[in-house]
Amino acid sequence: MFGNNVVFKLKDVSFRYPSNEEALSKINLEIKKGELSVLLGANGCGKSTLLKILDALIFPQEGEFYAFEKLITEEALADEEFFYSFRRRVGFLFQESDVQLFNPTVWDEVAYGPLQLGLNSSSVRERVERTLENLNMKHLKDRPPFRLSGGERKKEAIASILSIDPEVLLLDEPTNGLDPRTQRHLINLIKDFHKQNKTVVISTHNLDLVYELADKVYVFSEDHKIIACGTSEEILDNKELLIKVNLIDEHFHKHVHTGDHLHFHSHE
Repeated sequence: MFGNNVVFKLKDVSFRYPSNEEALSKINLEIKKGELSVLLGANGCGKSTLLKILDALIFPQEGEFYAFEKLITEEALADEEFFYSFRRRVGFLFQESDVQLFNPTVWDEVAYGPLQLGLNSSSVRERVERTLENLNMKHLKDRPPFRLSGGERKKEAIASILSIDPEVLLLDEPTNGLDPRTQRHLINLIKDFHKQNKTVVISTHNLDLVYELADKVYVFSEDHKIIACGTSEEILDNKELLIKVNLIDEHFHKHVHTGDHLHFHSHE
């Protein structure tokens, strides 16, 4: 049923919120180890809901979700050994990073995950130091989160995930609300993580991000279905598809700027 390198597999997964609002309809996808996959679609199409399923924060009402070759259900996560194994392997960055920051200082936030994994104090200290160094955040280690800028809080949230050294990184609209310099730093961080043969899944409506990062792109329609899957080049060259899913308008143009970065614009 699974290839050796399949990390996540969804079979006919559907989900509705308590209000009976549909969020996902008959989703099928397979994410392999080391892939950088992008869930692409307009706001409200179900991307964030799907990421929450991949992180086992919510569970499909129909269909099946497998992670690491195991069927994921509330019962499966009730097994303490499997629960800790899953949480150690998967890190999740929420769209609003503030919701995952609850410790008094940056240092405490970054140390929290390793402490929950039961590492000894010297191992925790070494992981925190290394993570803060890698993210150029050592000067912020004693700062409380409320005294950080939006970009710094996003970096703190990422540091708190990277300190557990996960195999999989799930990122929900990671560049939202970031200034261009912080966006560029974050994109480089994601590239570095991916180079370590880590698996990355990003939800976004940002076409620049797709061009820069994606191995594989899943395109969501506004009726909560995946209607296309392909390479970033195949998807970004399909203007008709991007108009259909409300990601661009008919005035859309692609431009290559300095440094070979592709940018997407609409011109009247």
